[in-house]
Amino acid sequence: MWWRMPALSGTISKVTLGLYQFDQDGSGNISVTAHGLTNSFNESYVTWNARTSTLNWTNRGGDYSPTVIDRTSVPVGTYGWYNWTLYGEGSESNLSVGWNSTLWLMLQSENRKIAVPYFYSKEAPSNKPVLYIEYSP
Repeated sequence: MWWRMPALSGTISKVTLGLYQFDQDGSGNISVTAHGLTNSFNESYVTWNARTSTLNWTNRGGDYSPTVIDRTSVPVGTYGWYNWTLYGEGSESNLSVGWNSTLWLMLQSENRKIAVPYFYSKEAPSNKPVLYIEYSP
């Protein structure tokens, strides 16, 4: 997924991603980690193998940093909002953020053999993903 940071000014203190889980396959608690992508993609063409109409991912499924930015535990059958701190207090490793920049992200279920969570995308009629930005002007 990607997010475009607004063209504002000031000091960013915290950036948090919020996603709404509506379903899951399997059973058991799920630990979902956030990672920075190392290559950009085009939303119109992205697939498991391709990142644009002419370029493939180096690694099938997406090219991402193994460094965990943040992790969130998603308990089985507990649907609702879950957050990942991408920058600031609470993150395991800060993602590079700046005004008017693009954040390229990948979420990964650490124990996907047990369960896989499903989160609403921006195309959902409600409970769309949100990016919370805390800053001082």
